[in-house]
Amino acid sequence: MQSTIFRRDFTMVVIGQIISLFGNAVLRFALSLYVLSLTGSAAVFGGILALSMIPTVLLSPIGGVLADRMPRQKIMVVLDFSTCALILGYALLFARSGSLGAITVFMILLALIQAVYQPSVQASVPSLVDEEGLMAANGVVMQVQALASLLGPILGGVLYAAFGLFPILWVSSACFFASAVLELFIRIPFSPLARTASVAGPDAEYLDEQAQVAYEQALLPAGTAVRGIEREDAVLLDRAQVAALHPALRLRVLATACKTAGGENPGFERLQALDSFTAESAVAGPVQMPGHVSAYRRRKIVHPATGERLDVLVLVPTRH
Repeated sequence: MQSTIFRRDFTMVVIGQIISLFGNAVLRFALSLYVLSLTGSAAVFGGILALSMIPTVLLSPIGGVLADRMPRQKIMVVLDFSTCALILGYALLFARSGSLGAITVFMILLALIQAVYQPSVQASVPSLVDEEGLMAANGVVMQVQALASLLGPILGGVLYAAFGLFPILWVSSACFFASAVLELFIRIPFSPLARTASVAGPDAEYLDEQAQVAYEQALLPAGTAVRGIEREDAVLLDRAQVAALHPALRLRVLATACKTAGGENPGFERLQALDSFTAESAVAGPVQMPGHVSAYRRRKIVHPATGERLDVLVLVPTRH
């Protein structure tokens, strides 16, 4: 399996993801500690750190739209070069002044870049690995994201205590530049045909057919036991299978699941919110969908036919 997954382009994408996500998390937490040392106020420290997290929560769906409409390799390159330039600009123009306003704007821009970067990586996975390695590859990408969120602040605190802010700025800038150069040599196939979930004509018919097949493959058998869910008409989907789909197919699968659960055809914004929820880049839930349908995530459900333990996306009608 390892030889199937870690081919040249996928390996380079993962390396770039590690540099970008870890570098972003380290830098943002080090900046927060710098704010604490400047002000001595835990309230200011916590407030700026919390404010910088808002773009990651709110703008991840926009990142998914961009990843669907633009070549992902170009998105990664532009974002890493932009991060490098942003760090250099802050280090040269504002770092010595200790301006809280400049730090806040800088941290928000870093969070905005992360919110757009990660969906591009996730959308690239189906184009870089074989079908049999898709779930494992998707797991690698999600694991890197989880580790960056967990270990990035810890590493940022250790490095800040050892070296201070300015060495972190210079090294981070060099790392993002190296990541962008690395990503220049990645080849990620991109099909304008499937740019968006609102394709019309024969192409839409083809995507609808493929989405129906994907929906049926991800659908769990009726009667699967799910903790806290007693409705027999709930729709249960293998969340990893759905998350690994191309965004254009994934949105159609989620829309089908909503309608099957008795809901209305969701609008694009609500569908994007459910998409982020499915990829675990949004709040813990539940997510409310039009037509009185709620979406939940449940972990390690036992598949009644295979005995396999898997994560499940549950869509439940809330009216009787």
